Amino acid sequence: MITLTPKHGLHIFWYVKKIDATLNKVEGFTCIGVAMMAVYERLHPGSRIPRDVVVVTVRQSLGRTVADVAAVDQIADFPTSVPRALELASHWCTEFGLSRIQVILEDEHLWSSDWGALSDASKPGIP
Repeated sequence: MITLTPKHGLHIFWYVKKIDATLNKVEGFTCIGVAMMAVYERLHPGSRIPRDVVVVTVRQSLGRTVADVAAVDQIADFPTSVPRALELASHWCTEFGLSRIQVILEDEHLWSSDWGALSDASKPGIP
């Protein structure tokens, strides 16, 4: 199975029967699924934090990439994995009626495209 992730954020899953590397050719492929990639707003350190958002701060701790989740009325707990933090942030949006998730990166190299795409909050709609 091959997964392609075009710029528009769709994961496309293909089942491929045969790949001929010498001819750079794929034969007998079938699309077996499509999934949307999550898009999060990036919030730069020192920016004003809106009252209606959940903030996920991605950082390094003891050599691991971890994340903290916080909102105006919710204090960050212990650091957790980034996927778990994003899941918790989504839950908080629903539970507390918050509008969206914004992500602060301690270092730009910490973000993995496996977690979703980041759009710049100052330039809405641009991943």
